[in-house]
Formats: sequence, structure tokens, C-alpha cells
Amino acid sequence: LSSSGAEIPGNRLWPAVLIDHWFALFCDVSRPVRGLPEGPTRRSLQWLAACRRGDLNPPLPGPIVDKHPNEGQNRTHEPTTIGISALRSALHDASMKLTPGELYFAGEEDPLDGRLTPLVKIGIVREREGRTSEDRLAEHQTGNPRRLQLLRVLPSLAIDRVETLLHTEFAPRRIGGEWFHLPSDDLTVVMDHAAIHIDEAATNGPTLEAAQRLEATRSNGQVLTPDTATLELHRRLLVVRKHLSMAKEAEKLLEAALLEAREDAADEYPYVTEQFRAPRHTFDKDAFTAAHPRLAARYTIERDTLNRRFRLSGLQSHVLDVLEDNPALGRHLADIRESVNDGNAASMLHRQFLGLLALRGPLDWEKELLEASLQAACQEYEKIAGVCTWTRTPVTTLALDTTTLKAERPDLHTRFLQEGLGTRAVSISRHLGYRLPESSH
Repeated sequence: LSSSGAEIPGNRLWPAVLIDHWFALFCDVSRPVRGLPEGPTRRSLQWLAACRRGDLNPPLPGPIVDKHPNEGQNRTHEPTTIGISALRSALHDASMKLTPGELYFAGEEDPLDGRLTPLVKIGIVREREGRTSEDRLAEHQTGNPRRLQLLRVLPSLAIDRVETLLHTEFAPRRIGGEWFHLPSDDLTVVMDHAAIHIDEAATNGPTLEAAQRLEATRSNGQVLTPDTATLELHRRLLVVRKHLSMAKEAEKLLEAALLEAREDAADEYPYVTEQFRAPRHTFDKDAFTAAHPRLAARYTIERDTLNRRFRLSGLQSHVLDVLEDNPALGRHLADIRESVNDGNAASMLHRQFLGLLALRGPLDWEKELLEASLQAACQEYEKIAGVCTWTRTPVTTLALDTTTLKAERPDLHTRFLQEGLGTRAVSISRHLGYRLPESSH
């Protein structure tokens, strides 16, 4: 970094002091520059610092990019739309196996004074559905007594993944469903985070497409020697994978504690959701083959597949200090262990669960991008020495073609259907249970 600025891919210049602060707060100084947001402000850096210190639910900063200079409560956000075709052009016409569509932010007006309330819906429409965000807003309006307003629309070629990331990253402010409590400038911050993630997905689009294409390519059994950039990707992925492993263990600990607390709860318990899944019908292949061996032989076909397995080298032996590498995660994990051991109230445990989701979401996203980068670097090779192994071995198996059997002999197919058992799925609620965050009370 020079004293005047740092050159970033894409011919963008960033003030060196901001780059230095950003790396110190959110990255490792040796980590490759990737996906930095434009115009980080002092308040954004202060918010990141609060996260790194381990604050469970720090107040969001003002806008990362001050696109809305009017700070009044009555301000409105003009819908912003960029064409999907423009994004495809930016990706050099890469054929991505992702879901194109639009991410939209919808707000509601207070019927007393017409001002926007802090409640905002973050949803998507997929391009293949043949409808727009405006159409979706009209559908929501039917069931809402308050007038809805489309605040912003952002297109993306990875719309499902970006929506999931935002819902997880801001779980501590998720009221229920797709509705979030985002007063004042908090909304602008979330919008800017959405734009950053969309830009990151577009920037990494060719890499993701290459990795997906290589999944269908047989590995050649040869070993590739890694270059410096590949070794750096490997080092960072080891750290991210370790952090995710720790987060998942803490998540299991909180789940067990919340489920145990439910047993003693006399009143409404909003922290656990329970779903009953209806029994599924499956075709009994063994019984059919025993009863009709000739027909089974007739409908048996060969299926050619690739057995794929991606393994990261050095994961078991890699040792790190989570408090040093990711202070926010390290402190939060320590707080979770203390809360569980002390038998804290379910409300506190659930807030910590949502805080853990917020920390884990960006890690999951980074893991996917890093793994795609390593897979693209691996190409058709079976191994990058000391980095990873990606076997893609062709396998031919014999299988009963139940689809053709059902089409040609529906009565016979129905005769060998068997009903399974219904299942009960219990999970921890990933939102506030239609309650406001404590900081808003």
C-alpha cells in the first residue's frame, strides 16, 4: 500500500488508510484483496470494530455509501434497477448454473401519517417465474392493510444465495418470515451490504461457473504443483473451515439448551418451530424384483455418473487461535459456553443463537467462494499437492428405471408403493418470533 492509495483490480483506487483499517478489522493483511465495498465510512469501520470486539447486537452504522442525503423520517428510497443483461455482459457471457432474478426491499407506510415504518421485507423474484418485483409487491399488498412501497430492486445472477446470506447475516433483526426491523440508516446499511454481496457474486461468477463445469469433468489422476496464490487460498480456507466447525458445535450446544428449556416452559415458547412432514411413498424395488424378475431385468438400465469428492488437505492438523483470527466469533463462542453452563434464560440463549447465525453467514459464503476458486485452480487434475484432492471418477451402475415403469405400467408401479412414516422436524427459530429487537424497546 502506498501513502496515497492502493490499486484494486478493476482500476479502482482506495485510500490507503481505509484499506489498512478494513484489513485490520475484517481480514488478514496477507489475504488477497477481494470484494471490498466502495466508500466505507468512519461509522462503518466503527461498527466492524464493535463486531470484532464481540458485541452481540451492535447498532448498525450509517450508510456505507451516502446515497440518500436526506436524513428526515419522511424520506423515500427510489427504486433502483439494473438490467440482468448488463450483469451477464459483465460476466463475459459466462453460462452460470445459478438463479437469476431480483432482490427487492419493500417497506410499509404508517396509516396515521404516511411515514415509512421500520419494518422492511427482503424478498426475491426469480427470472424464470416471469414476474417482476412490482408484481410481487401487489401480491403482498392484498394481505397487508398498510400501503406497501418498493424501496429498492437489485438484480443478481445468484439471487437465492444472496437472499439467504442477507437473512442470515441480519438474523438478530429479523422479526419473522422475510420481515426485518430496520429503522433509519440501518436500512441503507443492509441495502449496501446486499449490493456488495451481489457485486461479489458477479465478480466471482466466472470462477463459480468454471467450478460447476469442472464438476462434470473426469479427473486425470495427475498432481498439480500449487502457485503462491493457490497456497494463499488454501491457507485462508483452512481458517474459514475451522471457524465454521467451531460455530456449528456452538450451534448444537445452543439447540440442545433451548430444547431442554422448552420442556420446563409453561407459557408460549417462541424459540422453537415444529413441523410435521407427511409420510412419503417409495417404490419397493426389492419386492418388485422378487415378484417380477423378468420385468425387473427389462427395466434395468445402466447409469453413468461421476463420483465426486473434494477434500481439503491439512484440515485436521491445522491449529489456530480463534480469538486472534476472528475476535467477534471467539468472544461470542465463549459467551455461549458461559450462558449454557450458567443456565441462562431461553430468551438470552436465543439471541445468542441469532448472533451466531449472523457471524456464520458470511463465513459460509466465503467458504463457497474459496472452494470454487480452488476447484477452478485444480482444473482436470486430481490433486493440488499439499492443498486439496478433487476426485471425479466415472462409475457405471445398474438401476431400476422406475420412471419408465410408472409411465408404461402405472398399475403395477402403484401396487409396489409403500408408505413411510411421517416425521417430526424440530428446529430453533431463525428469527425473533415476531418480536422487536431488545435495542428497539
